[in-house]
Amino acid sequence: MSLIQRNAVPLFVLIAVIAVGVGVFASTSPFAFGEEPVGCDAAAVGISVYTTDDSGNSVAVVSNGDVVTYRVTLSIPELPAGETACNYVGGALAVTLPDGSQVPVAGTDGTEAIPTIQVGAPFTAQSVSYTINQNDAINGELTVRANYSGGSSLSVGEGEQAPEAAASVSNVLRMTPPSIDIEKITTTPIVYLGQTAGFNITVTNTGGYALSNVTVTDSQVESCDGMSFGTLAVGQEKTDSCSTLLDSDISNEAYATASVPGGPPAGMETITSEPDTASVSVEALSIGITVGTTTPHIRLGNQGEVEITVIMPPQTAVNNVNVTVETAPQCGSSWDVLPAGAVETYTCVVETDPATEGSLPLGTTTVTGIVTGSVPDVHLEDDASVDVSVFGVGLNITITPKEQTIREGDTASFTVTVSNDGDDVLSNVQVTNETVPSCANDLGSMAPGDVPVTYDCVSDAVSEDLETTVKVAAVAADGAPEEDEDSAYVNILRPSTAIGVSEVNTMVLRLVVQTLRVTETNDGDSPLTNICVEFDPTGAVLPHTAMDAMGMEGEGMMEEGEAMEAMTYDPCTEPPHGVMVLTRDSVEFVGGDYPNEAGELGIMEEGETWEWRVVTVGVAGNYVALSEGAGSMNYVAIGHGTDILGGDVTYPGDVEELAQIEVPITAQ
Repeated sequence: MSLIQRNAVPLFVLIAVIAVGVGVFASTSPFAFGEEPVGCDAAAVGISVYTTDDSGNSVAVVSNGDVVTYRVTLSIPELPAGETACNYVGGALAVTLPDGSQVPVAGTDGTEAIPTIQVGAPFTAQSVSYTINQNDAINGELTVRANYSGGSSLSVGEGEQAPEAAASVSNVLRMTPPSIDIEKITTTPIVYLGQTAGFNITVTNTGGYALSNVTVTDSQVESCDGMSFGTLAVGQEKTDSCSTLLDSDISNEAYATASVPGGPPAGMETITSEPDTASVSVEALSIGITVGTTTPHIRLGNQGEVEITVIMPPQTAVNNVNVTVETAPQCGSSWDVLPAGAVETYTCVVETDPATEGSLPLGTTTVTGIVTGSVPDVHLEDDASVDVSVFGVGLNITITPKEQTIREGDTASFTVTVSNDGDDVLSNVQVTNETVPSCANDLGSMAPGDVPVTYDCVSDAVSEDLETTVKVAAVAADGAPEEDEDSAYVNILRPSTAIGVSEVNTMVLRLVVQTLRVTETNDGDSPLTNICVEFDPTGAVLPHTAMDAMGMEGEGMMEEGEAMEAMTYDPCTEPPHGVMVLTRDSVEFVGGDYPNEAGELGIMEEGETWEWRVVTVGVAGNYVALSEGAGSMNYVAIGHGTDILGGDVTYPGDVEELAQIEVPITAQ
């Protein structure tokens, strides 16, 4: 058989595609066409993919972003039996990448043909590089295909057409499965109650795919739950922190979830890390104070002693330690810092002399010490108390009320209490009072602890402000004199009001029409309420009505020894017939009522004057005949009010003053 005949059947081609930089799946995939080849026809030019060390078939595990470089090689593995040479030439070689792009690598650009291929002399084509992109993966795998076509055998005779050689092979790269890891650690394994516990959370992309929507789930720490880390490249890690206030120990898990874009293996579109646990212990932290005294009972004028001890917690030092004692400021103290477990004790002196500022008063005083301090984020506080009793020199007297207000001429009433608060029996206990003699008393003897003696006394017809002092004197068992005194004050209230009536203008026609200014002024020392003015335009009604109401006889003159009685009618609401009542609500009111300090109206303060405008028409018998346009009109006005003690204040306050008010007339 001639060479041409032997080669009249299609050829076998072997192509080798070698990935540089990572391992790849290696396979040979020759394709045969026609009958079983013989001779050089069986020499087989083939295509295959090798690992970088040409070790044969293997699996390459790659990650997103890796760069893979391919070398494509055409070769004849061995000669068929009985042949001395089998050579092939020409053809086209291309690589189809996982993203679908096709890259020609030799003999396809018209300038370079694949040279002769023979046993032991393989042809290595151009290198092709591809960057791993997880979006090109299908179910976690990437496919690379090499194709060879158009090769011809050199063994055909002259003028003969050589069959073409063609072969292809597919190569699979497998992606490293997606994976994520989380690490949760506490920056504060031990905190004190009230402190903030801190955590650091680190997430790491431990797989071969870039990850998105990386999120942390933490069921117990709210600020950690939902933490977002965004995206993670292959091998990338990110760390963030979170914190919380704890009131008890905690040991909790956190885990991370992420989305896997591209073409991950089925069921791994979303992945979850294994959980990680962090624990924090919470310890109670307290500061302490004790307050005591060796002198629970102190005689007035003597000194006592208070002992204060502060105790620090055993776990930690405390900063800014301060002790305050409100009732005895001199007993306060402070330290910038006290070490863990420190105990500090000190004493201070308390005074009972009334002339010394900060002294304890008579009676029982609760002396309370407050200690404060701080550690980071925690305020510490404690308090403790002790009762200290201060008793007088033995003999005590009080008079109450300390201050009272009465109207001039009223009676001032007092209560006097005498007690023996000392340690001695007192004899010849005498109470004296120079201004209110009825407060004097002889109490004989008083033993310690006897029930205090209390009695009342009065001062009649007080006409001036009064300061009264009761004094008590006694003799102690050792003959030493003891005494005490106390004072009270009486303020005299002198409420008063004044009425004024004056002409504003007068028109004289057939009658006298007169506009009057009527005023009431508080010229006393008490604010007045219930203000009203009785105005008698006739000048004849009120004098008789007032005398009748007060049960008086005569022409308005008080007889010797006669007392003025209270009126039996309400002048502001039940005036006599023909009498006007002027109040703040009257249409005649024109002003003078100003708000007091409390913003209240309707109260006539001291010195305040209210004003009304009244128009009168002359009534027969109530005017003096005009002479050349001049004359006068007669009116009667009575002002009323109520003082702060509820008493009635009236002007004029005497029937003799219920005289007619003469107002000159200036004819207009």
